[in-house]
Amino acid sequence: MPISALSTELIQKIYEYAIVKDVLNLSQTSRKNHEAYLGRQVPILQKALYNSPYSPFPELIKLCFSDATNTIRKPVGTEVRRRYELDRVVRGGHNPNLTLAMIKGMVGYGEIAEQWAETYPQLRWRYDSNNRRLLHEHERTRIRKAIYQIWTYHNLFHNQVYCEFAPDPPRYGALHINDLRLRLARTWSTIDIVRQSELFDKVLQLLNIEIFPSNTMLQHRYAQHLPPKTLEKMAWGDDLEHRVLADTLGKLSPAEMLHLYQKTTTKSERLEYLISKGRWFLEHDSTFAITISRIVHGARYKFGQPAHEPPHLPSSLRRLTPPYVDLSDREVEYGIIDSCAADGEHYFNTHVYANDANPNGEVLLELDSTVGYHTMWLDENTDGEATSLDENADQDRDSSDEDSDGS
Repeated sequence: MPISALSTELIQKIYEYAIVKDVLNLSQTSRKNHEAYLGRQVPILQKALYNSPYSPFPELIKLCFSDATNTIRKPVGTEVRRRYELDRVVRGGHNPNLTLAMIKGMVGYGEIAEQWAETYPQLRWRYDSNNRRLLHEHERTRIRKAIYQIWTYHNLFHNQVYCEFAPDPPRYGALHINDLRLRLARTWSTIDIVRQSELFDKVLQLLNIEIFPSNTMLQHRYAQHLPPKTLEKMAWGDDLEHRVLADTLGKLSPAEMLHLYQKTTTKSERLEYLISKGRWFLEHDSTFAITISRIVHGARYKFGQPAHEPPHLPSSLRRLTPPYVDLSDREVEYGIIDSCAADGEHYFNTHVYANDANPNGEVLLELDSTVGYHTMWLDENTDGEATSLDENADQDRDSSDEDSDGS
């Protein structure tokens, strides 16, 4: 029986078991199929979205909220407006009412994340090509999750308004605990941050090696000595100049990075793209790598001592000598790629690093009985010693008692 002979209700039922691409393709095959699709467009697209390989959906929904038009009509300051947007992102990751515009946005983000999942094996095994393989589905999910989280940070804090408002990265200390960038990072578990760092590091390698190479990098890639005219046409300056440029490239979104990788081939095309971003883009550095490093290495302590040795963050380390880029394919503990045969989709689910996220991003002042963490902050006036907020409060209380006794 041809599908055109089926009733409208049956056609709509078929739509509910398809992915988004198949729904759109089927709706264009005949007028009857198109009318059946329009009859329940939003419910059909919503179910097709959850059938598509775009998970995890809570992080994808948060990404959509971070890119939504601000609904505040009053003239308020940048920090107040951004705090309102961050509240929407933190609260909006579970069971929201999806609109047609949101579904279209989620499909667009999901397609970009899927393209990164296809590209990642080339980045992960850049030099060890003999061991290069396709990713398992749970590894692809890890990449998509990291992409959504990095992109959410980009939408909120790597735009012109916020970069000019707060150009410096977050700092240690109790006085800076309310930094909105730290609050967003606290909503991620330590394992999430490690995987974000691994992906971010590999993407920066791609930018620094293939798209925006320095003079030293090009000389490293080619056996013969390149003449100055060739370097001028292909390279992006000496090591110090290139390092300044590399610090700004982290502000590119995953979609922009993918565009530069797939759609541009010459230095002039890429230079024109950077110029189109505006002067502010080249004047401010990316703050993402420093923010996640602040969370992992400066904020999660247990009774003044690390609960575990802080995990390695690939993006927080940079070579001190040319070409300033890590050229290895090293394994990353708790990373995107399975590190052993026993590793798998649920291998780290019960690990302390997988359960130390704060869903609201607020500062934890109480001991978490399930995780065993007590939020501590490195006080800038104590030579790097960890000082808890409770200890600061006790010190303030003691000093006030002494002042009252003296009076």
